[in-house]
Amino acid sequence: MGVNEMSIELENEYIELICTIYPDLAVTWGIPKCGYNDFTNWGIKQNINKLEQLLRKSKLQNANRNFRKSVELRIYELTSLYEYRYSAYYCYLIAIKPLLEVIESIDYYNVGMNEEVVISRVRGFSKVINKAINEIRIKKLSKLDLLYTKYLIKKDLDFLKSEILKECSIDSVQQIYYSIELFFNEIKTRLTEDNEKNFFSSWGAENLINYLNKMTNKKNSCYLIETLYKEAMYEIIMNAEFNIFDIKKSAIQCNERELTKLFQEIYTKCKSIFGEEVNLLDSLNFIDTKDDKSIFGNFRYIKQPLTAVNMKSFLLYSSKNNIMSKEQLKLKVVHEIYPGHHYMNKCFDRTVRGNIYEMSRLNPYTEEGWAKFCEYFYANEIECSDEIKKAYKRNKLLMNIMFIIAIDIHYFKCKKNDIYNKLVGKCGMTIEKINSMLLPINVDPSRALIYYMGYYYFYTYVNQRKKKDKISIICKDIVNNPMIAFDN
Repeated sequence: MGVNEMSIELENEYIELICTIYPDLAVTWGIPKCGYNDFTNWGIKQNINKLEQLLRKSKLQNANRNFRKSVELRIYELTSLYEYRYSAYYCYLIAIKPLLEVIESIDYYNVGMNEEVVISRVRGFSKVINKAINEIRIKKLSKLDLLYTKYLIKKDLDFLKSEILKECSIDSVQQIYYSIELFFNEIKTRLTEDNEKNFFSSWGAENLINYLNKMTNKKNSCYLIETLYKEAMYEIIMNAEFNIFDIKKSAIQCNERELTKLFQEIYTKCKSIFGEEVNLLDSLNFIDTKDDKSIFGNFRYIKQPLTAVNMKSFLLYSSKNNIMSKEQLKLKVVHEIYPGHHYMNKCFDRTVRGNIYEMSRLNPYTEEGWAKFCEYFYANEIECSDEIKKAYKRNKLLMNIMFIIAIDIHYFKCKKNDIYNKLVGKCGMTIEKINSMLLPINVDPSRALIYYMGYYYFYTYVNQRKKKDKISIICKDIVNNPMIAFDN
């Protein structure tokens, strides 16, 4: 067997295994994987053994360094982080969310998954739910974990109910509904217990740093995290009177026509710096959700499956839920379409087309970090109006607050009252608004870290290279190889 053949075999084995461990990734990658992860202790140990065997094989075959690092990251997640990530939310993420995303993709957006995939997933769904119920019965779960999972499942049950009412073509939707309802009821039962002693589920400083090191491919340190925390907090204090939630409903219509118009304006201003991509909108579907019932969210870019050929990505937006200024909507277009997610996706896809392993190397830190950097650069270096700077300032302060909450919970292990005392009254923050952020960040700190840390590394990388290279050259290098800011 030649070197290339061995490499392909390793990568295929990796993809097959990861899609089993993380079925939500199988959905993202467009792989019709029909099984579910066995998230019992025995199942986790089996998966660790398989990954360790793959790592040994990759070392013997002198496989690509990044490939080995990717395998090591997955081993780390299952060995060192599993105890801290384990939650009702984790069961939801592995068992429920991938199935619902496939259902919605078929019925609404036709992103390439077929009904056979759903049916094959449904066959074992009841068993998976029963396993999830048994797991959460024997685990010590935090109150926030239970509350957040309850909130997510309630939205999903509402979504499924709407599918049943409109006579969805998938016969098993009603059975799925009943199975998820069982899980929902178990969550409610657990919430009647005394969960106050376990309000947060903190990862701890060491685990958080190690995780960041592996995800960003950088040597993050306690000193760096604490320095960035102080800088973020200082910015909040200096702008304490700036209310980030004081947003008047815009007269601007959020629809395909207006979004296209804003895109064209931004593209004209940015193409000389970020680069050109012919017919960028031809590879994008605009979907009006009209409300916020979509499980994907009411303003979100979803890239085409990695295995897709000539398939469009899509942008979800809500024409009815439009509480943002024209400048905020413009930054949404910058973030989601150009020069953010969609543009990076198309450039990178073209560079590594057909190589799913390389495509899978993109992670939320590169994707969201780049999109956040684009917001900053557009507002402060391209358009530069007072209005757009104000809109960016609002986004930046919100990003700072989310980062502070993540570090407070998972690094410093703060009590909820300490977080309230630190943030209430600043930038329009109330206890209610803080609580709405505590819920998702408690179960997964990466929800905050991907934006702040990703942005930090792109900002640092660009500013270092600006000393000797033109910004247009730097941006071209990034969109063709987004990991460049993390691999150097």
